[in-house]
Amino acid sequence: MRDRYYWDSCAFLAYLQDEEGADLCELVLDAAKEGKVLIVTSALTIAEVLNLRGCDKVPRSKRDQAHQLFQHEYIHVRNVTRKTAEAARDLYWDHDVAPKDAVHVASALEAKVPILNTFDKNLIAKGAILAPALRVGTPFYYQQKELPLEDSEEPAEQTDESPADQDVSPGP
Repeated sequence: MRDRYYWDSCAFLAYLQDEEGADLCELVLDAAKEGKVLIVTSALTIAEVLNLRGCDKVPRSKRDQAHQLFQHEYIHVRNVTRKTAEAARDLYWDHDVAPKDAVHVASALEAKVPILNTFDKNLIAKGAILAPALRVGTPFYYQQKELPLEDSEEPAEQTDESPADQDVSPGP
């Protein structure tokens, strides 16, 4: 099964506008294109990403790119239902999460996505109250490297340590 990450509008905006962190987004998107990752987001993101408060507007010249980005099969867009909105409302009242951020958090929790990627410092700061159900942080993708297995008949390498310096603790 592939890894699942939730992206809020800040993550998509960084990628679309080639802002700081776009390189991190590209790593995740490359993994998604390879079928290793599914990116989940809310339908709210499709509109919110165009004019996010405090950020530059996405220019008309990127209209097609913004549209096509949400058409890929490795990006799953979830509808905002009444249940989602009510959960977001509770996050606002109970944890002081901003309303639009609360929609993203509620969407991620409903989808059972364990990681929410964002560049929103306020939302990242709220991450501790959402743990362990949801980890909030900047986009990342760590590809586990495969190490070659070697069958070796050679004896273990000798060291210059005296027996007193060596770890001789009993095994399990």
